[in-house]
Amino acid sequence: MAGHTQVLGALLYLRMRSLQNLVVSRLKRLRQPKYLLGAVIGIAYIYWIFGRGFRNDRRGRAGGALDNVPADWLPLVPILGAAALLLLIALYWVLRRPRAALGFSEAEMAFLFPAPVSRSSLIHYRLISLGLTATFTAVILALVSGRWSVFSDHAAMRIVGWWLVFATASLHTVGSSFAMTRLQDRGVSPLNAQLLASAVVMLAIGLPAAWLWQVTPAGEFPSISALQTGPVAWLLFPFRLLLAPLLATDWPAFLRALWPAVLIYAAHYLWVLQVQVRFEEASIAKAEKHAARLAAMRAGNLRIAGSAQKARAAPFNLARSPRPELAFLWKNLLSSAAYLRLRNALIAAGIIVVACTWFADSAVYQGMQRPLAIVAFMLAAYTVVLGPQLARQDFRSDLLNIDILKTYPLRGWQIMLGEMLAPAVILTVLLWLMLLAGTMLMPGAHSPRLAWLTPGIRTAAVIVAAILAPMLCMSQLLIVNAATVIFPAWAQSNVGRPQQGIEVMGQRIVFLVGQMITLLVMLLPAAIAAGVVILLSRWIVGESGAIVLGAVTVALVMGAEIAAGIVWLGRHFERLDLSQELRP
Repeated sequence: MAGHTQVLGALLYLRMRSLQNLVVSRLKRLRQPKYLLGAVIGIAYIYWIFGRGFRNDRRGRAGGALDNVPADWLPLVPILGAAALLLLIALYWVLRRPRAALGFSEAEMAFLFPAPVSRSSLIHYRLISLGLTATFTAVILALVSGRWSVFSDHAAMRIVGWWLVFATASLHTVGSSFAMTRLQDRGVSPLNAQLLASAVVMLAIGLPAAWLWQVTPAGEFPSISALQTGPVAWLLFPFRLLLAPLLATDWPAFLRALWPAVLIYAAHYLWVLQVQVRFEEASIAKAEKHAARLAAMRAGNLRIAGSAQKARAAPFNLARSPRPELAFLWKNLLSSAAYLRLRNALIAAGIIVVACTWFADSAVYQGMQRPLAIVAFMLAAYTVVLGPQLARQDFRSDLLNIDILKTYPLRGWQIMLGEMLAPAVILTVLLWLMLLAGTMLMPGAHSPRLAWLTPGIRTAAVIVAAILAPMLCMSQLLIVNAATVIFPAWAQSNVGRPQQGIEVMGQRIVFLVGQMITLLVMLLPAAIAAGVVILLSRWIVGESGAIVLGAVTVALVMGAEIAAGIVWLGRHFERLDLSQELRP
């Protein structure tokens, strides 16, 4: 027993020293200006977001977890939260997974796996790591979920509540994978084990759902009383117990709710230790897949479920392409994720049309059209702003291959244009899909508040959005690729290894702000020209026609600006010497 305790103490010491070394390494790299400036901006951003709340809370205005929830919604909060946890837990059992594996790093596997350490000790070590991750997540969520400060009682309650939720969910993930692997070790095939787990989950959820369907009148939503009594309440009971500390409003209620949630966490901990199985080989394979997935993510080529890339048809016939720039488009589309294909986009468009038509014809869910339309348009806006940061099938992924790119018999502007085509096509198609959903979900002119939205204006808006989408995507991609060419030292910090921390967040904020300012500068002359065209043509072609002509004008002006920017960027690319830019 003493030896087991010493091993656990050594593993805990190793984990805490690794955390300390991580903090020290982050502090040491602040000696570099690119990280120091990013850290200053990141700290300023965090203070601007949360600092005022800290000062207000010190004056006695700290809020509880449910302060901003309307009174009518209060009974639904624990029910909806418990239902969300239930669905999450159900997915752990229903989705097919490989053999049980724990998330050890390559260094940890090289140090711990050959060592004379028991499997239980390795599990304890990994669960300690999961607990530390849950602590960090709990603090972040406590920060962003409402007003609080370190001087507020609600802060401690909320952090502990979030920690119990995430730590227990992490334990259930490990325990469910161990249980499924144990079934396979006892001779049950992976498919039969998955079918058995799915059947149990479907019965556990389906029977209460069927009862709720029977007691709910046709065409109405379930009542709160029906959700708080009967089979549904029994099914959600353990999940409500786990959420109770998070939703407590004072210390007496928190302490009453704490011990059942702690018992649920402890039961999960003991369950994981009881059902442990061999996980070493699967953990090594998982680490290799994780490293490959990170490399694909940094290249803008994340694949669903980490699946291996298979041979597939080329996106188009490159031999018939009239321009050499299209070779970059062909190459980047071919190396992108398999789901980023025109066929899948057409299927998604068909699903959107069918679903939006159903919403419009449904008497019960027709009222959801407006909020869903708002969500679709918000996602379109986020795609314009953040999409270029994620779609990295351009010069950013080829930055380390600049010496090879310079050997091509092409001008600099041709290389830059070719590199930007693939993400521009992908983002444009995504934008069109979101705009299609938002337009079809938008309530018609029969709504009193939208009487001005005539079919003509609606059609014009669709045409305008379709015309402007490619220009907006190209302008944003031009900005981020220009930043990569002009500031390769900062862009290099995101290539080849994962980057985290306040300083990296500050760098991204700088890029995002510069991206927005540059976009506004590009839009200003286009907007002025479009306004003049609309004023002069509205009397001739009507309002709808004038709006379309204005959109064409914006596209032409922005197209000219993008062309000029690509030519200028190509000249800068031809003079770029990466070895000089990245010298310490």
